[in-house]
Amino acid sequence: VNVDLSTVEGIEKASDWELASSGMADVVFSPHLNQIAEKLLDGQHKGRMFVLMIHPCVREFKRFRHRRKMELLHHGKGLITNENSEEGNGDILSMSYTAYSKSHLVEDNWMMRTILDKPRESYPELTSEDMHAAKELLRIKAIIGLYDDILGAIRHYSRYFGWDGFGSGENISERAVKCFEKSVLEGMKREVEEDELMTAVIASGSGLNQESLETPFITAQEEETREGSMAWENILERNRFDLELYLYGQK
Repeated sequence: VNVDLSTVEGIEKASDWELASSGMADVVFSPHLNQIAEKLLDGQHKGRMFVLMIHPCVREFKRFRHRRKMELLHHGKGLITNENSEEGNGDILSMSYTAYSKSHLVEDNWMMRTILDKPRESYPELTSEDMHAAKELLRIKAIIGLYDDILGAIRHYSRYFGWDGFGSGENISERAVKCFEKSVLEGMKREVEEDELMTAVIASGSGLNQESLETPFITAQEEETREGSMAWENILERNRFDLELYLYGQK
């Protein structure tokens, strides 16, 4: 189905197409949980939420690398100004993890705000009551998997939704589960390789060309992303609620 559910506009289009009742999709992915529930689902077409939870610091480091990659691929140079960084104004390609962690680009409790539909623009401050509501929503509505154990999460989802054949009385299809796992691992490997390539290209300043594509992968600034580093602590300071929610999901 050619519709982008990562945007509100895409959800509106899917609603117009009656996606849920069409039978064309068994699984949908979207960060707009409330809009999905309101626009796509109803009493006859219910959904079950499943989430893959990731540590907020790991999430923000991944977002930073993704934004740098997109800037390099689309523009060849960063166009997002680093207005709040102590290192002064600059583009995202020249930012370190530490500079990024001090900037306005870091999300403020993204996971909890997404679950509760409370964007920072309308709800600058979150409360302990919000924390309780988010935990209850996850407890009652969500099938939880952890990014740290992504293969375990795949097996958990497969068993719950019957993708492994067990729910229909069949023998567990290890082949199907292994296929899921292989796809996930290949995607993660590709992501790591792309991140390392982009780091090498940015460090060299040569731009993305055939020569850079053949450059051996290198990993730079690794120390900046370690637990306890300045970048880690800066991000954690803005994501205390998300950390508590993540730890809750581990239980």
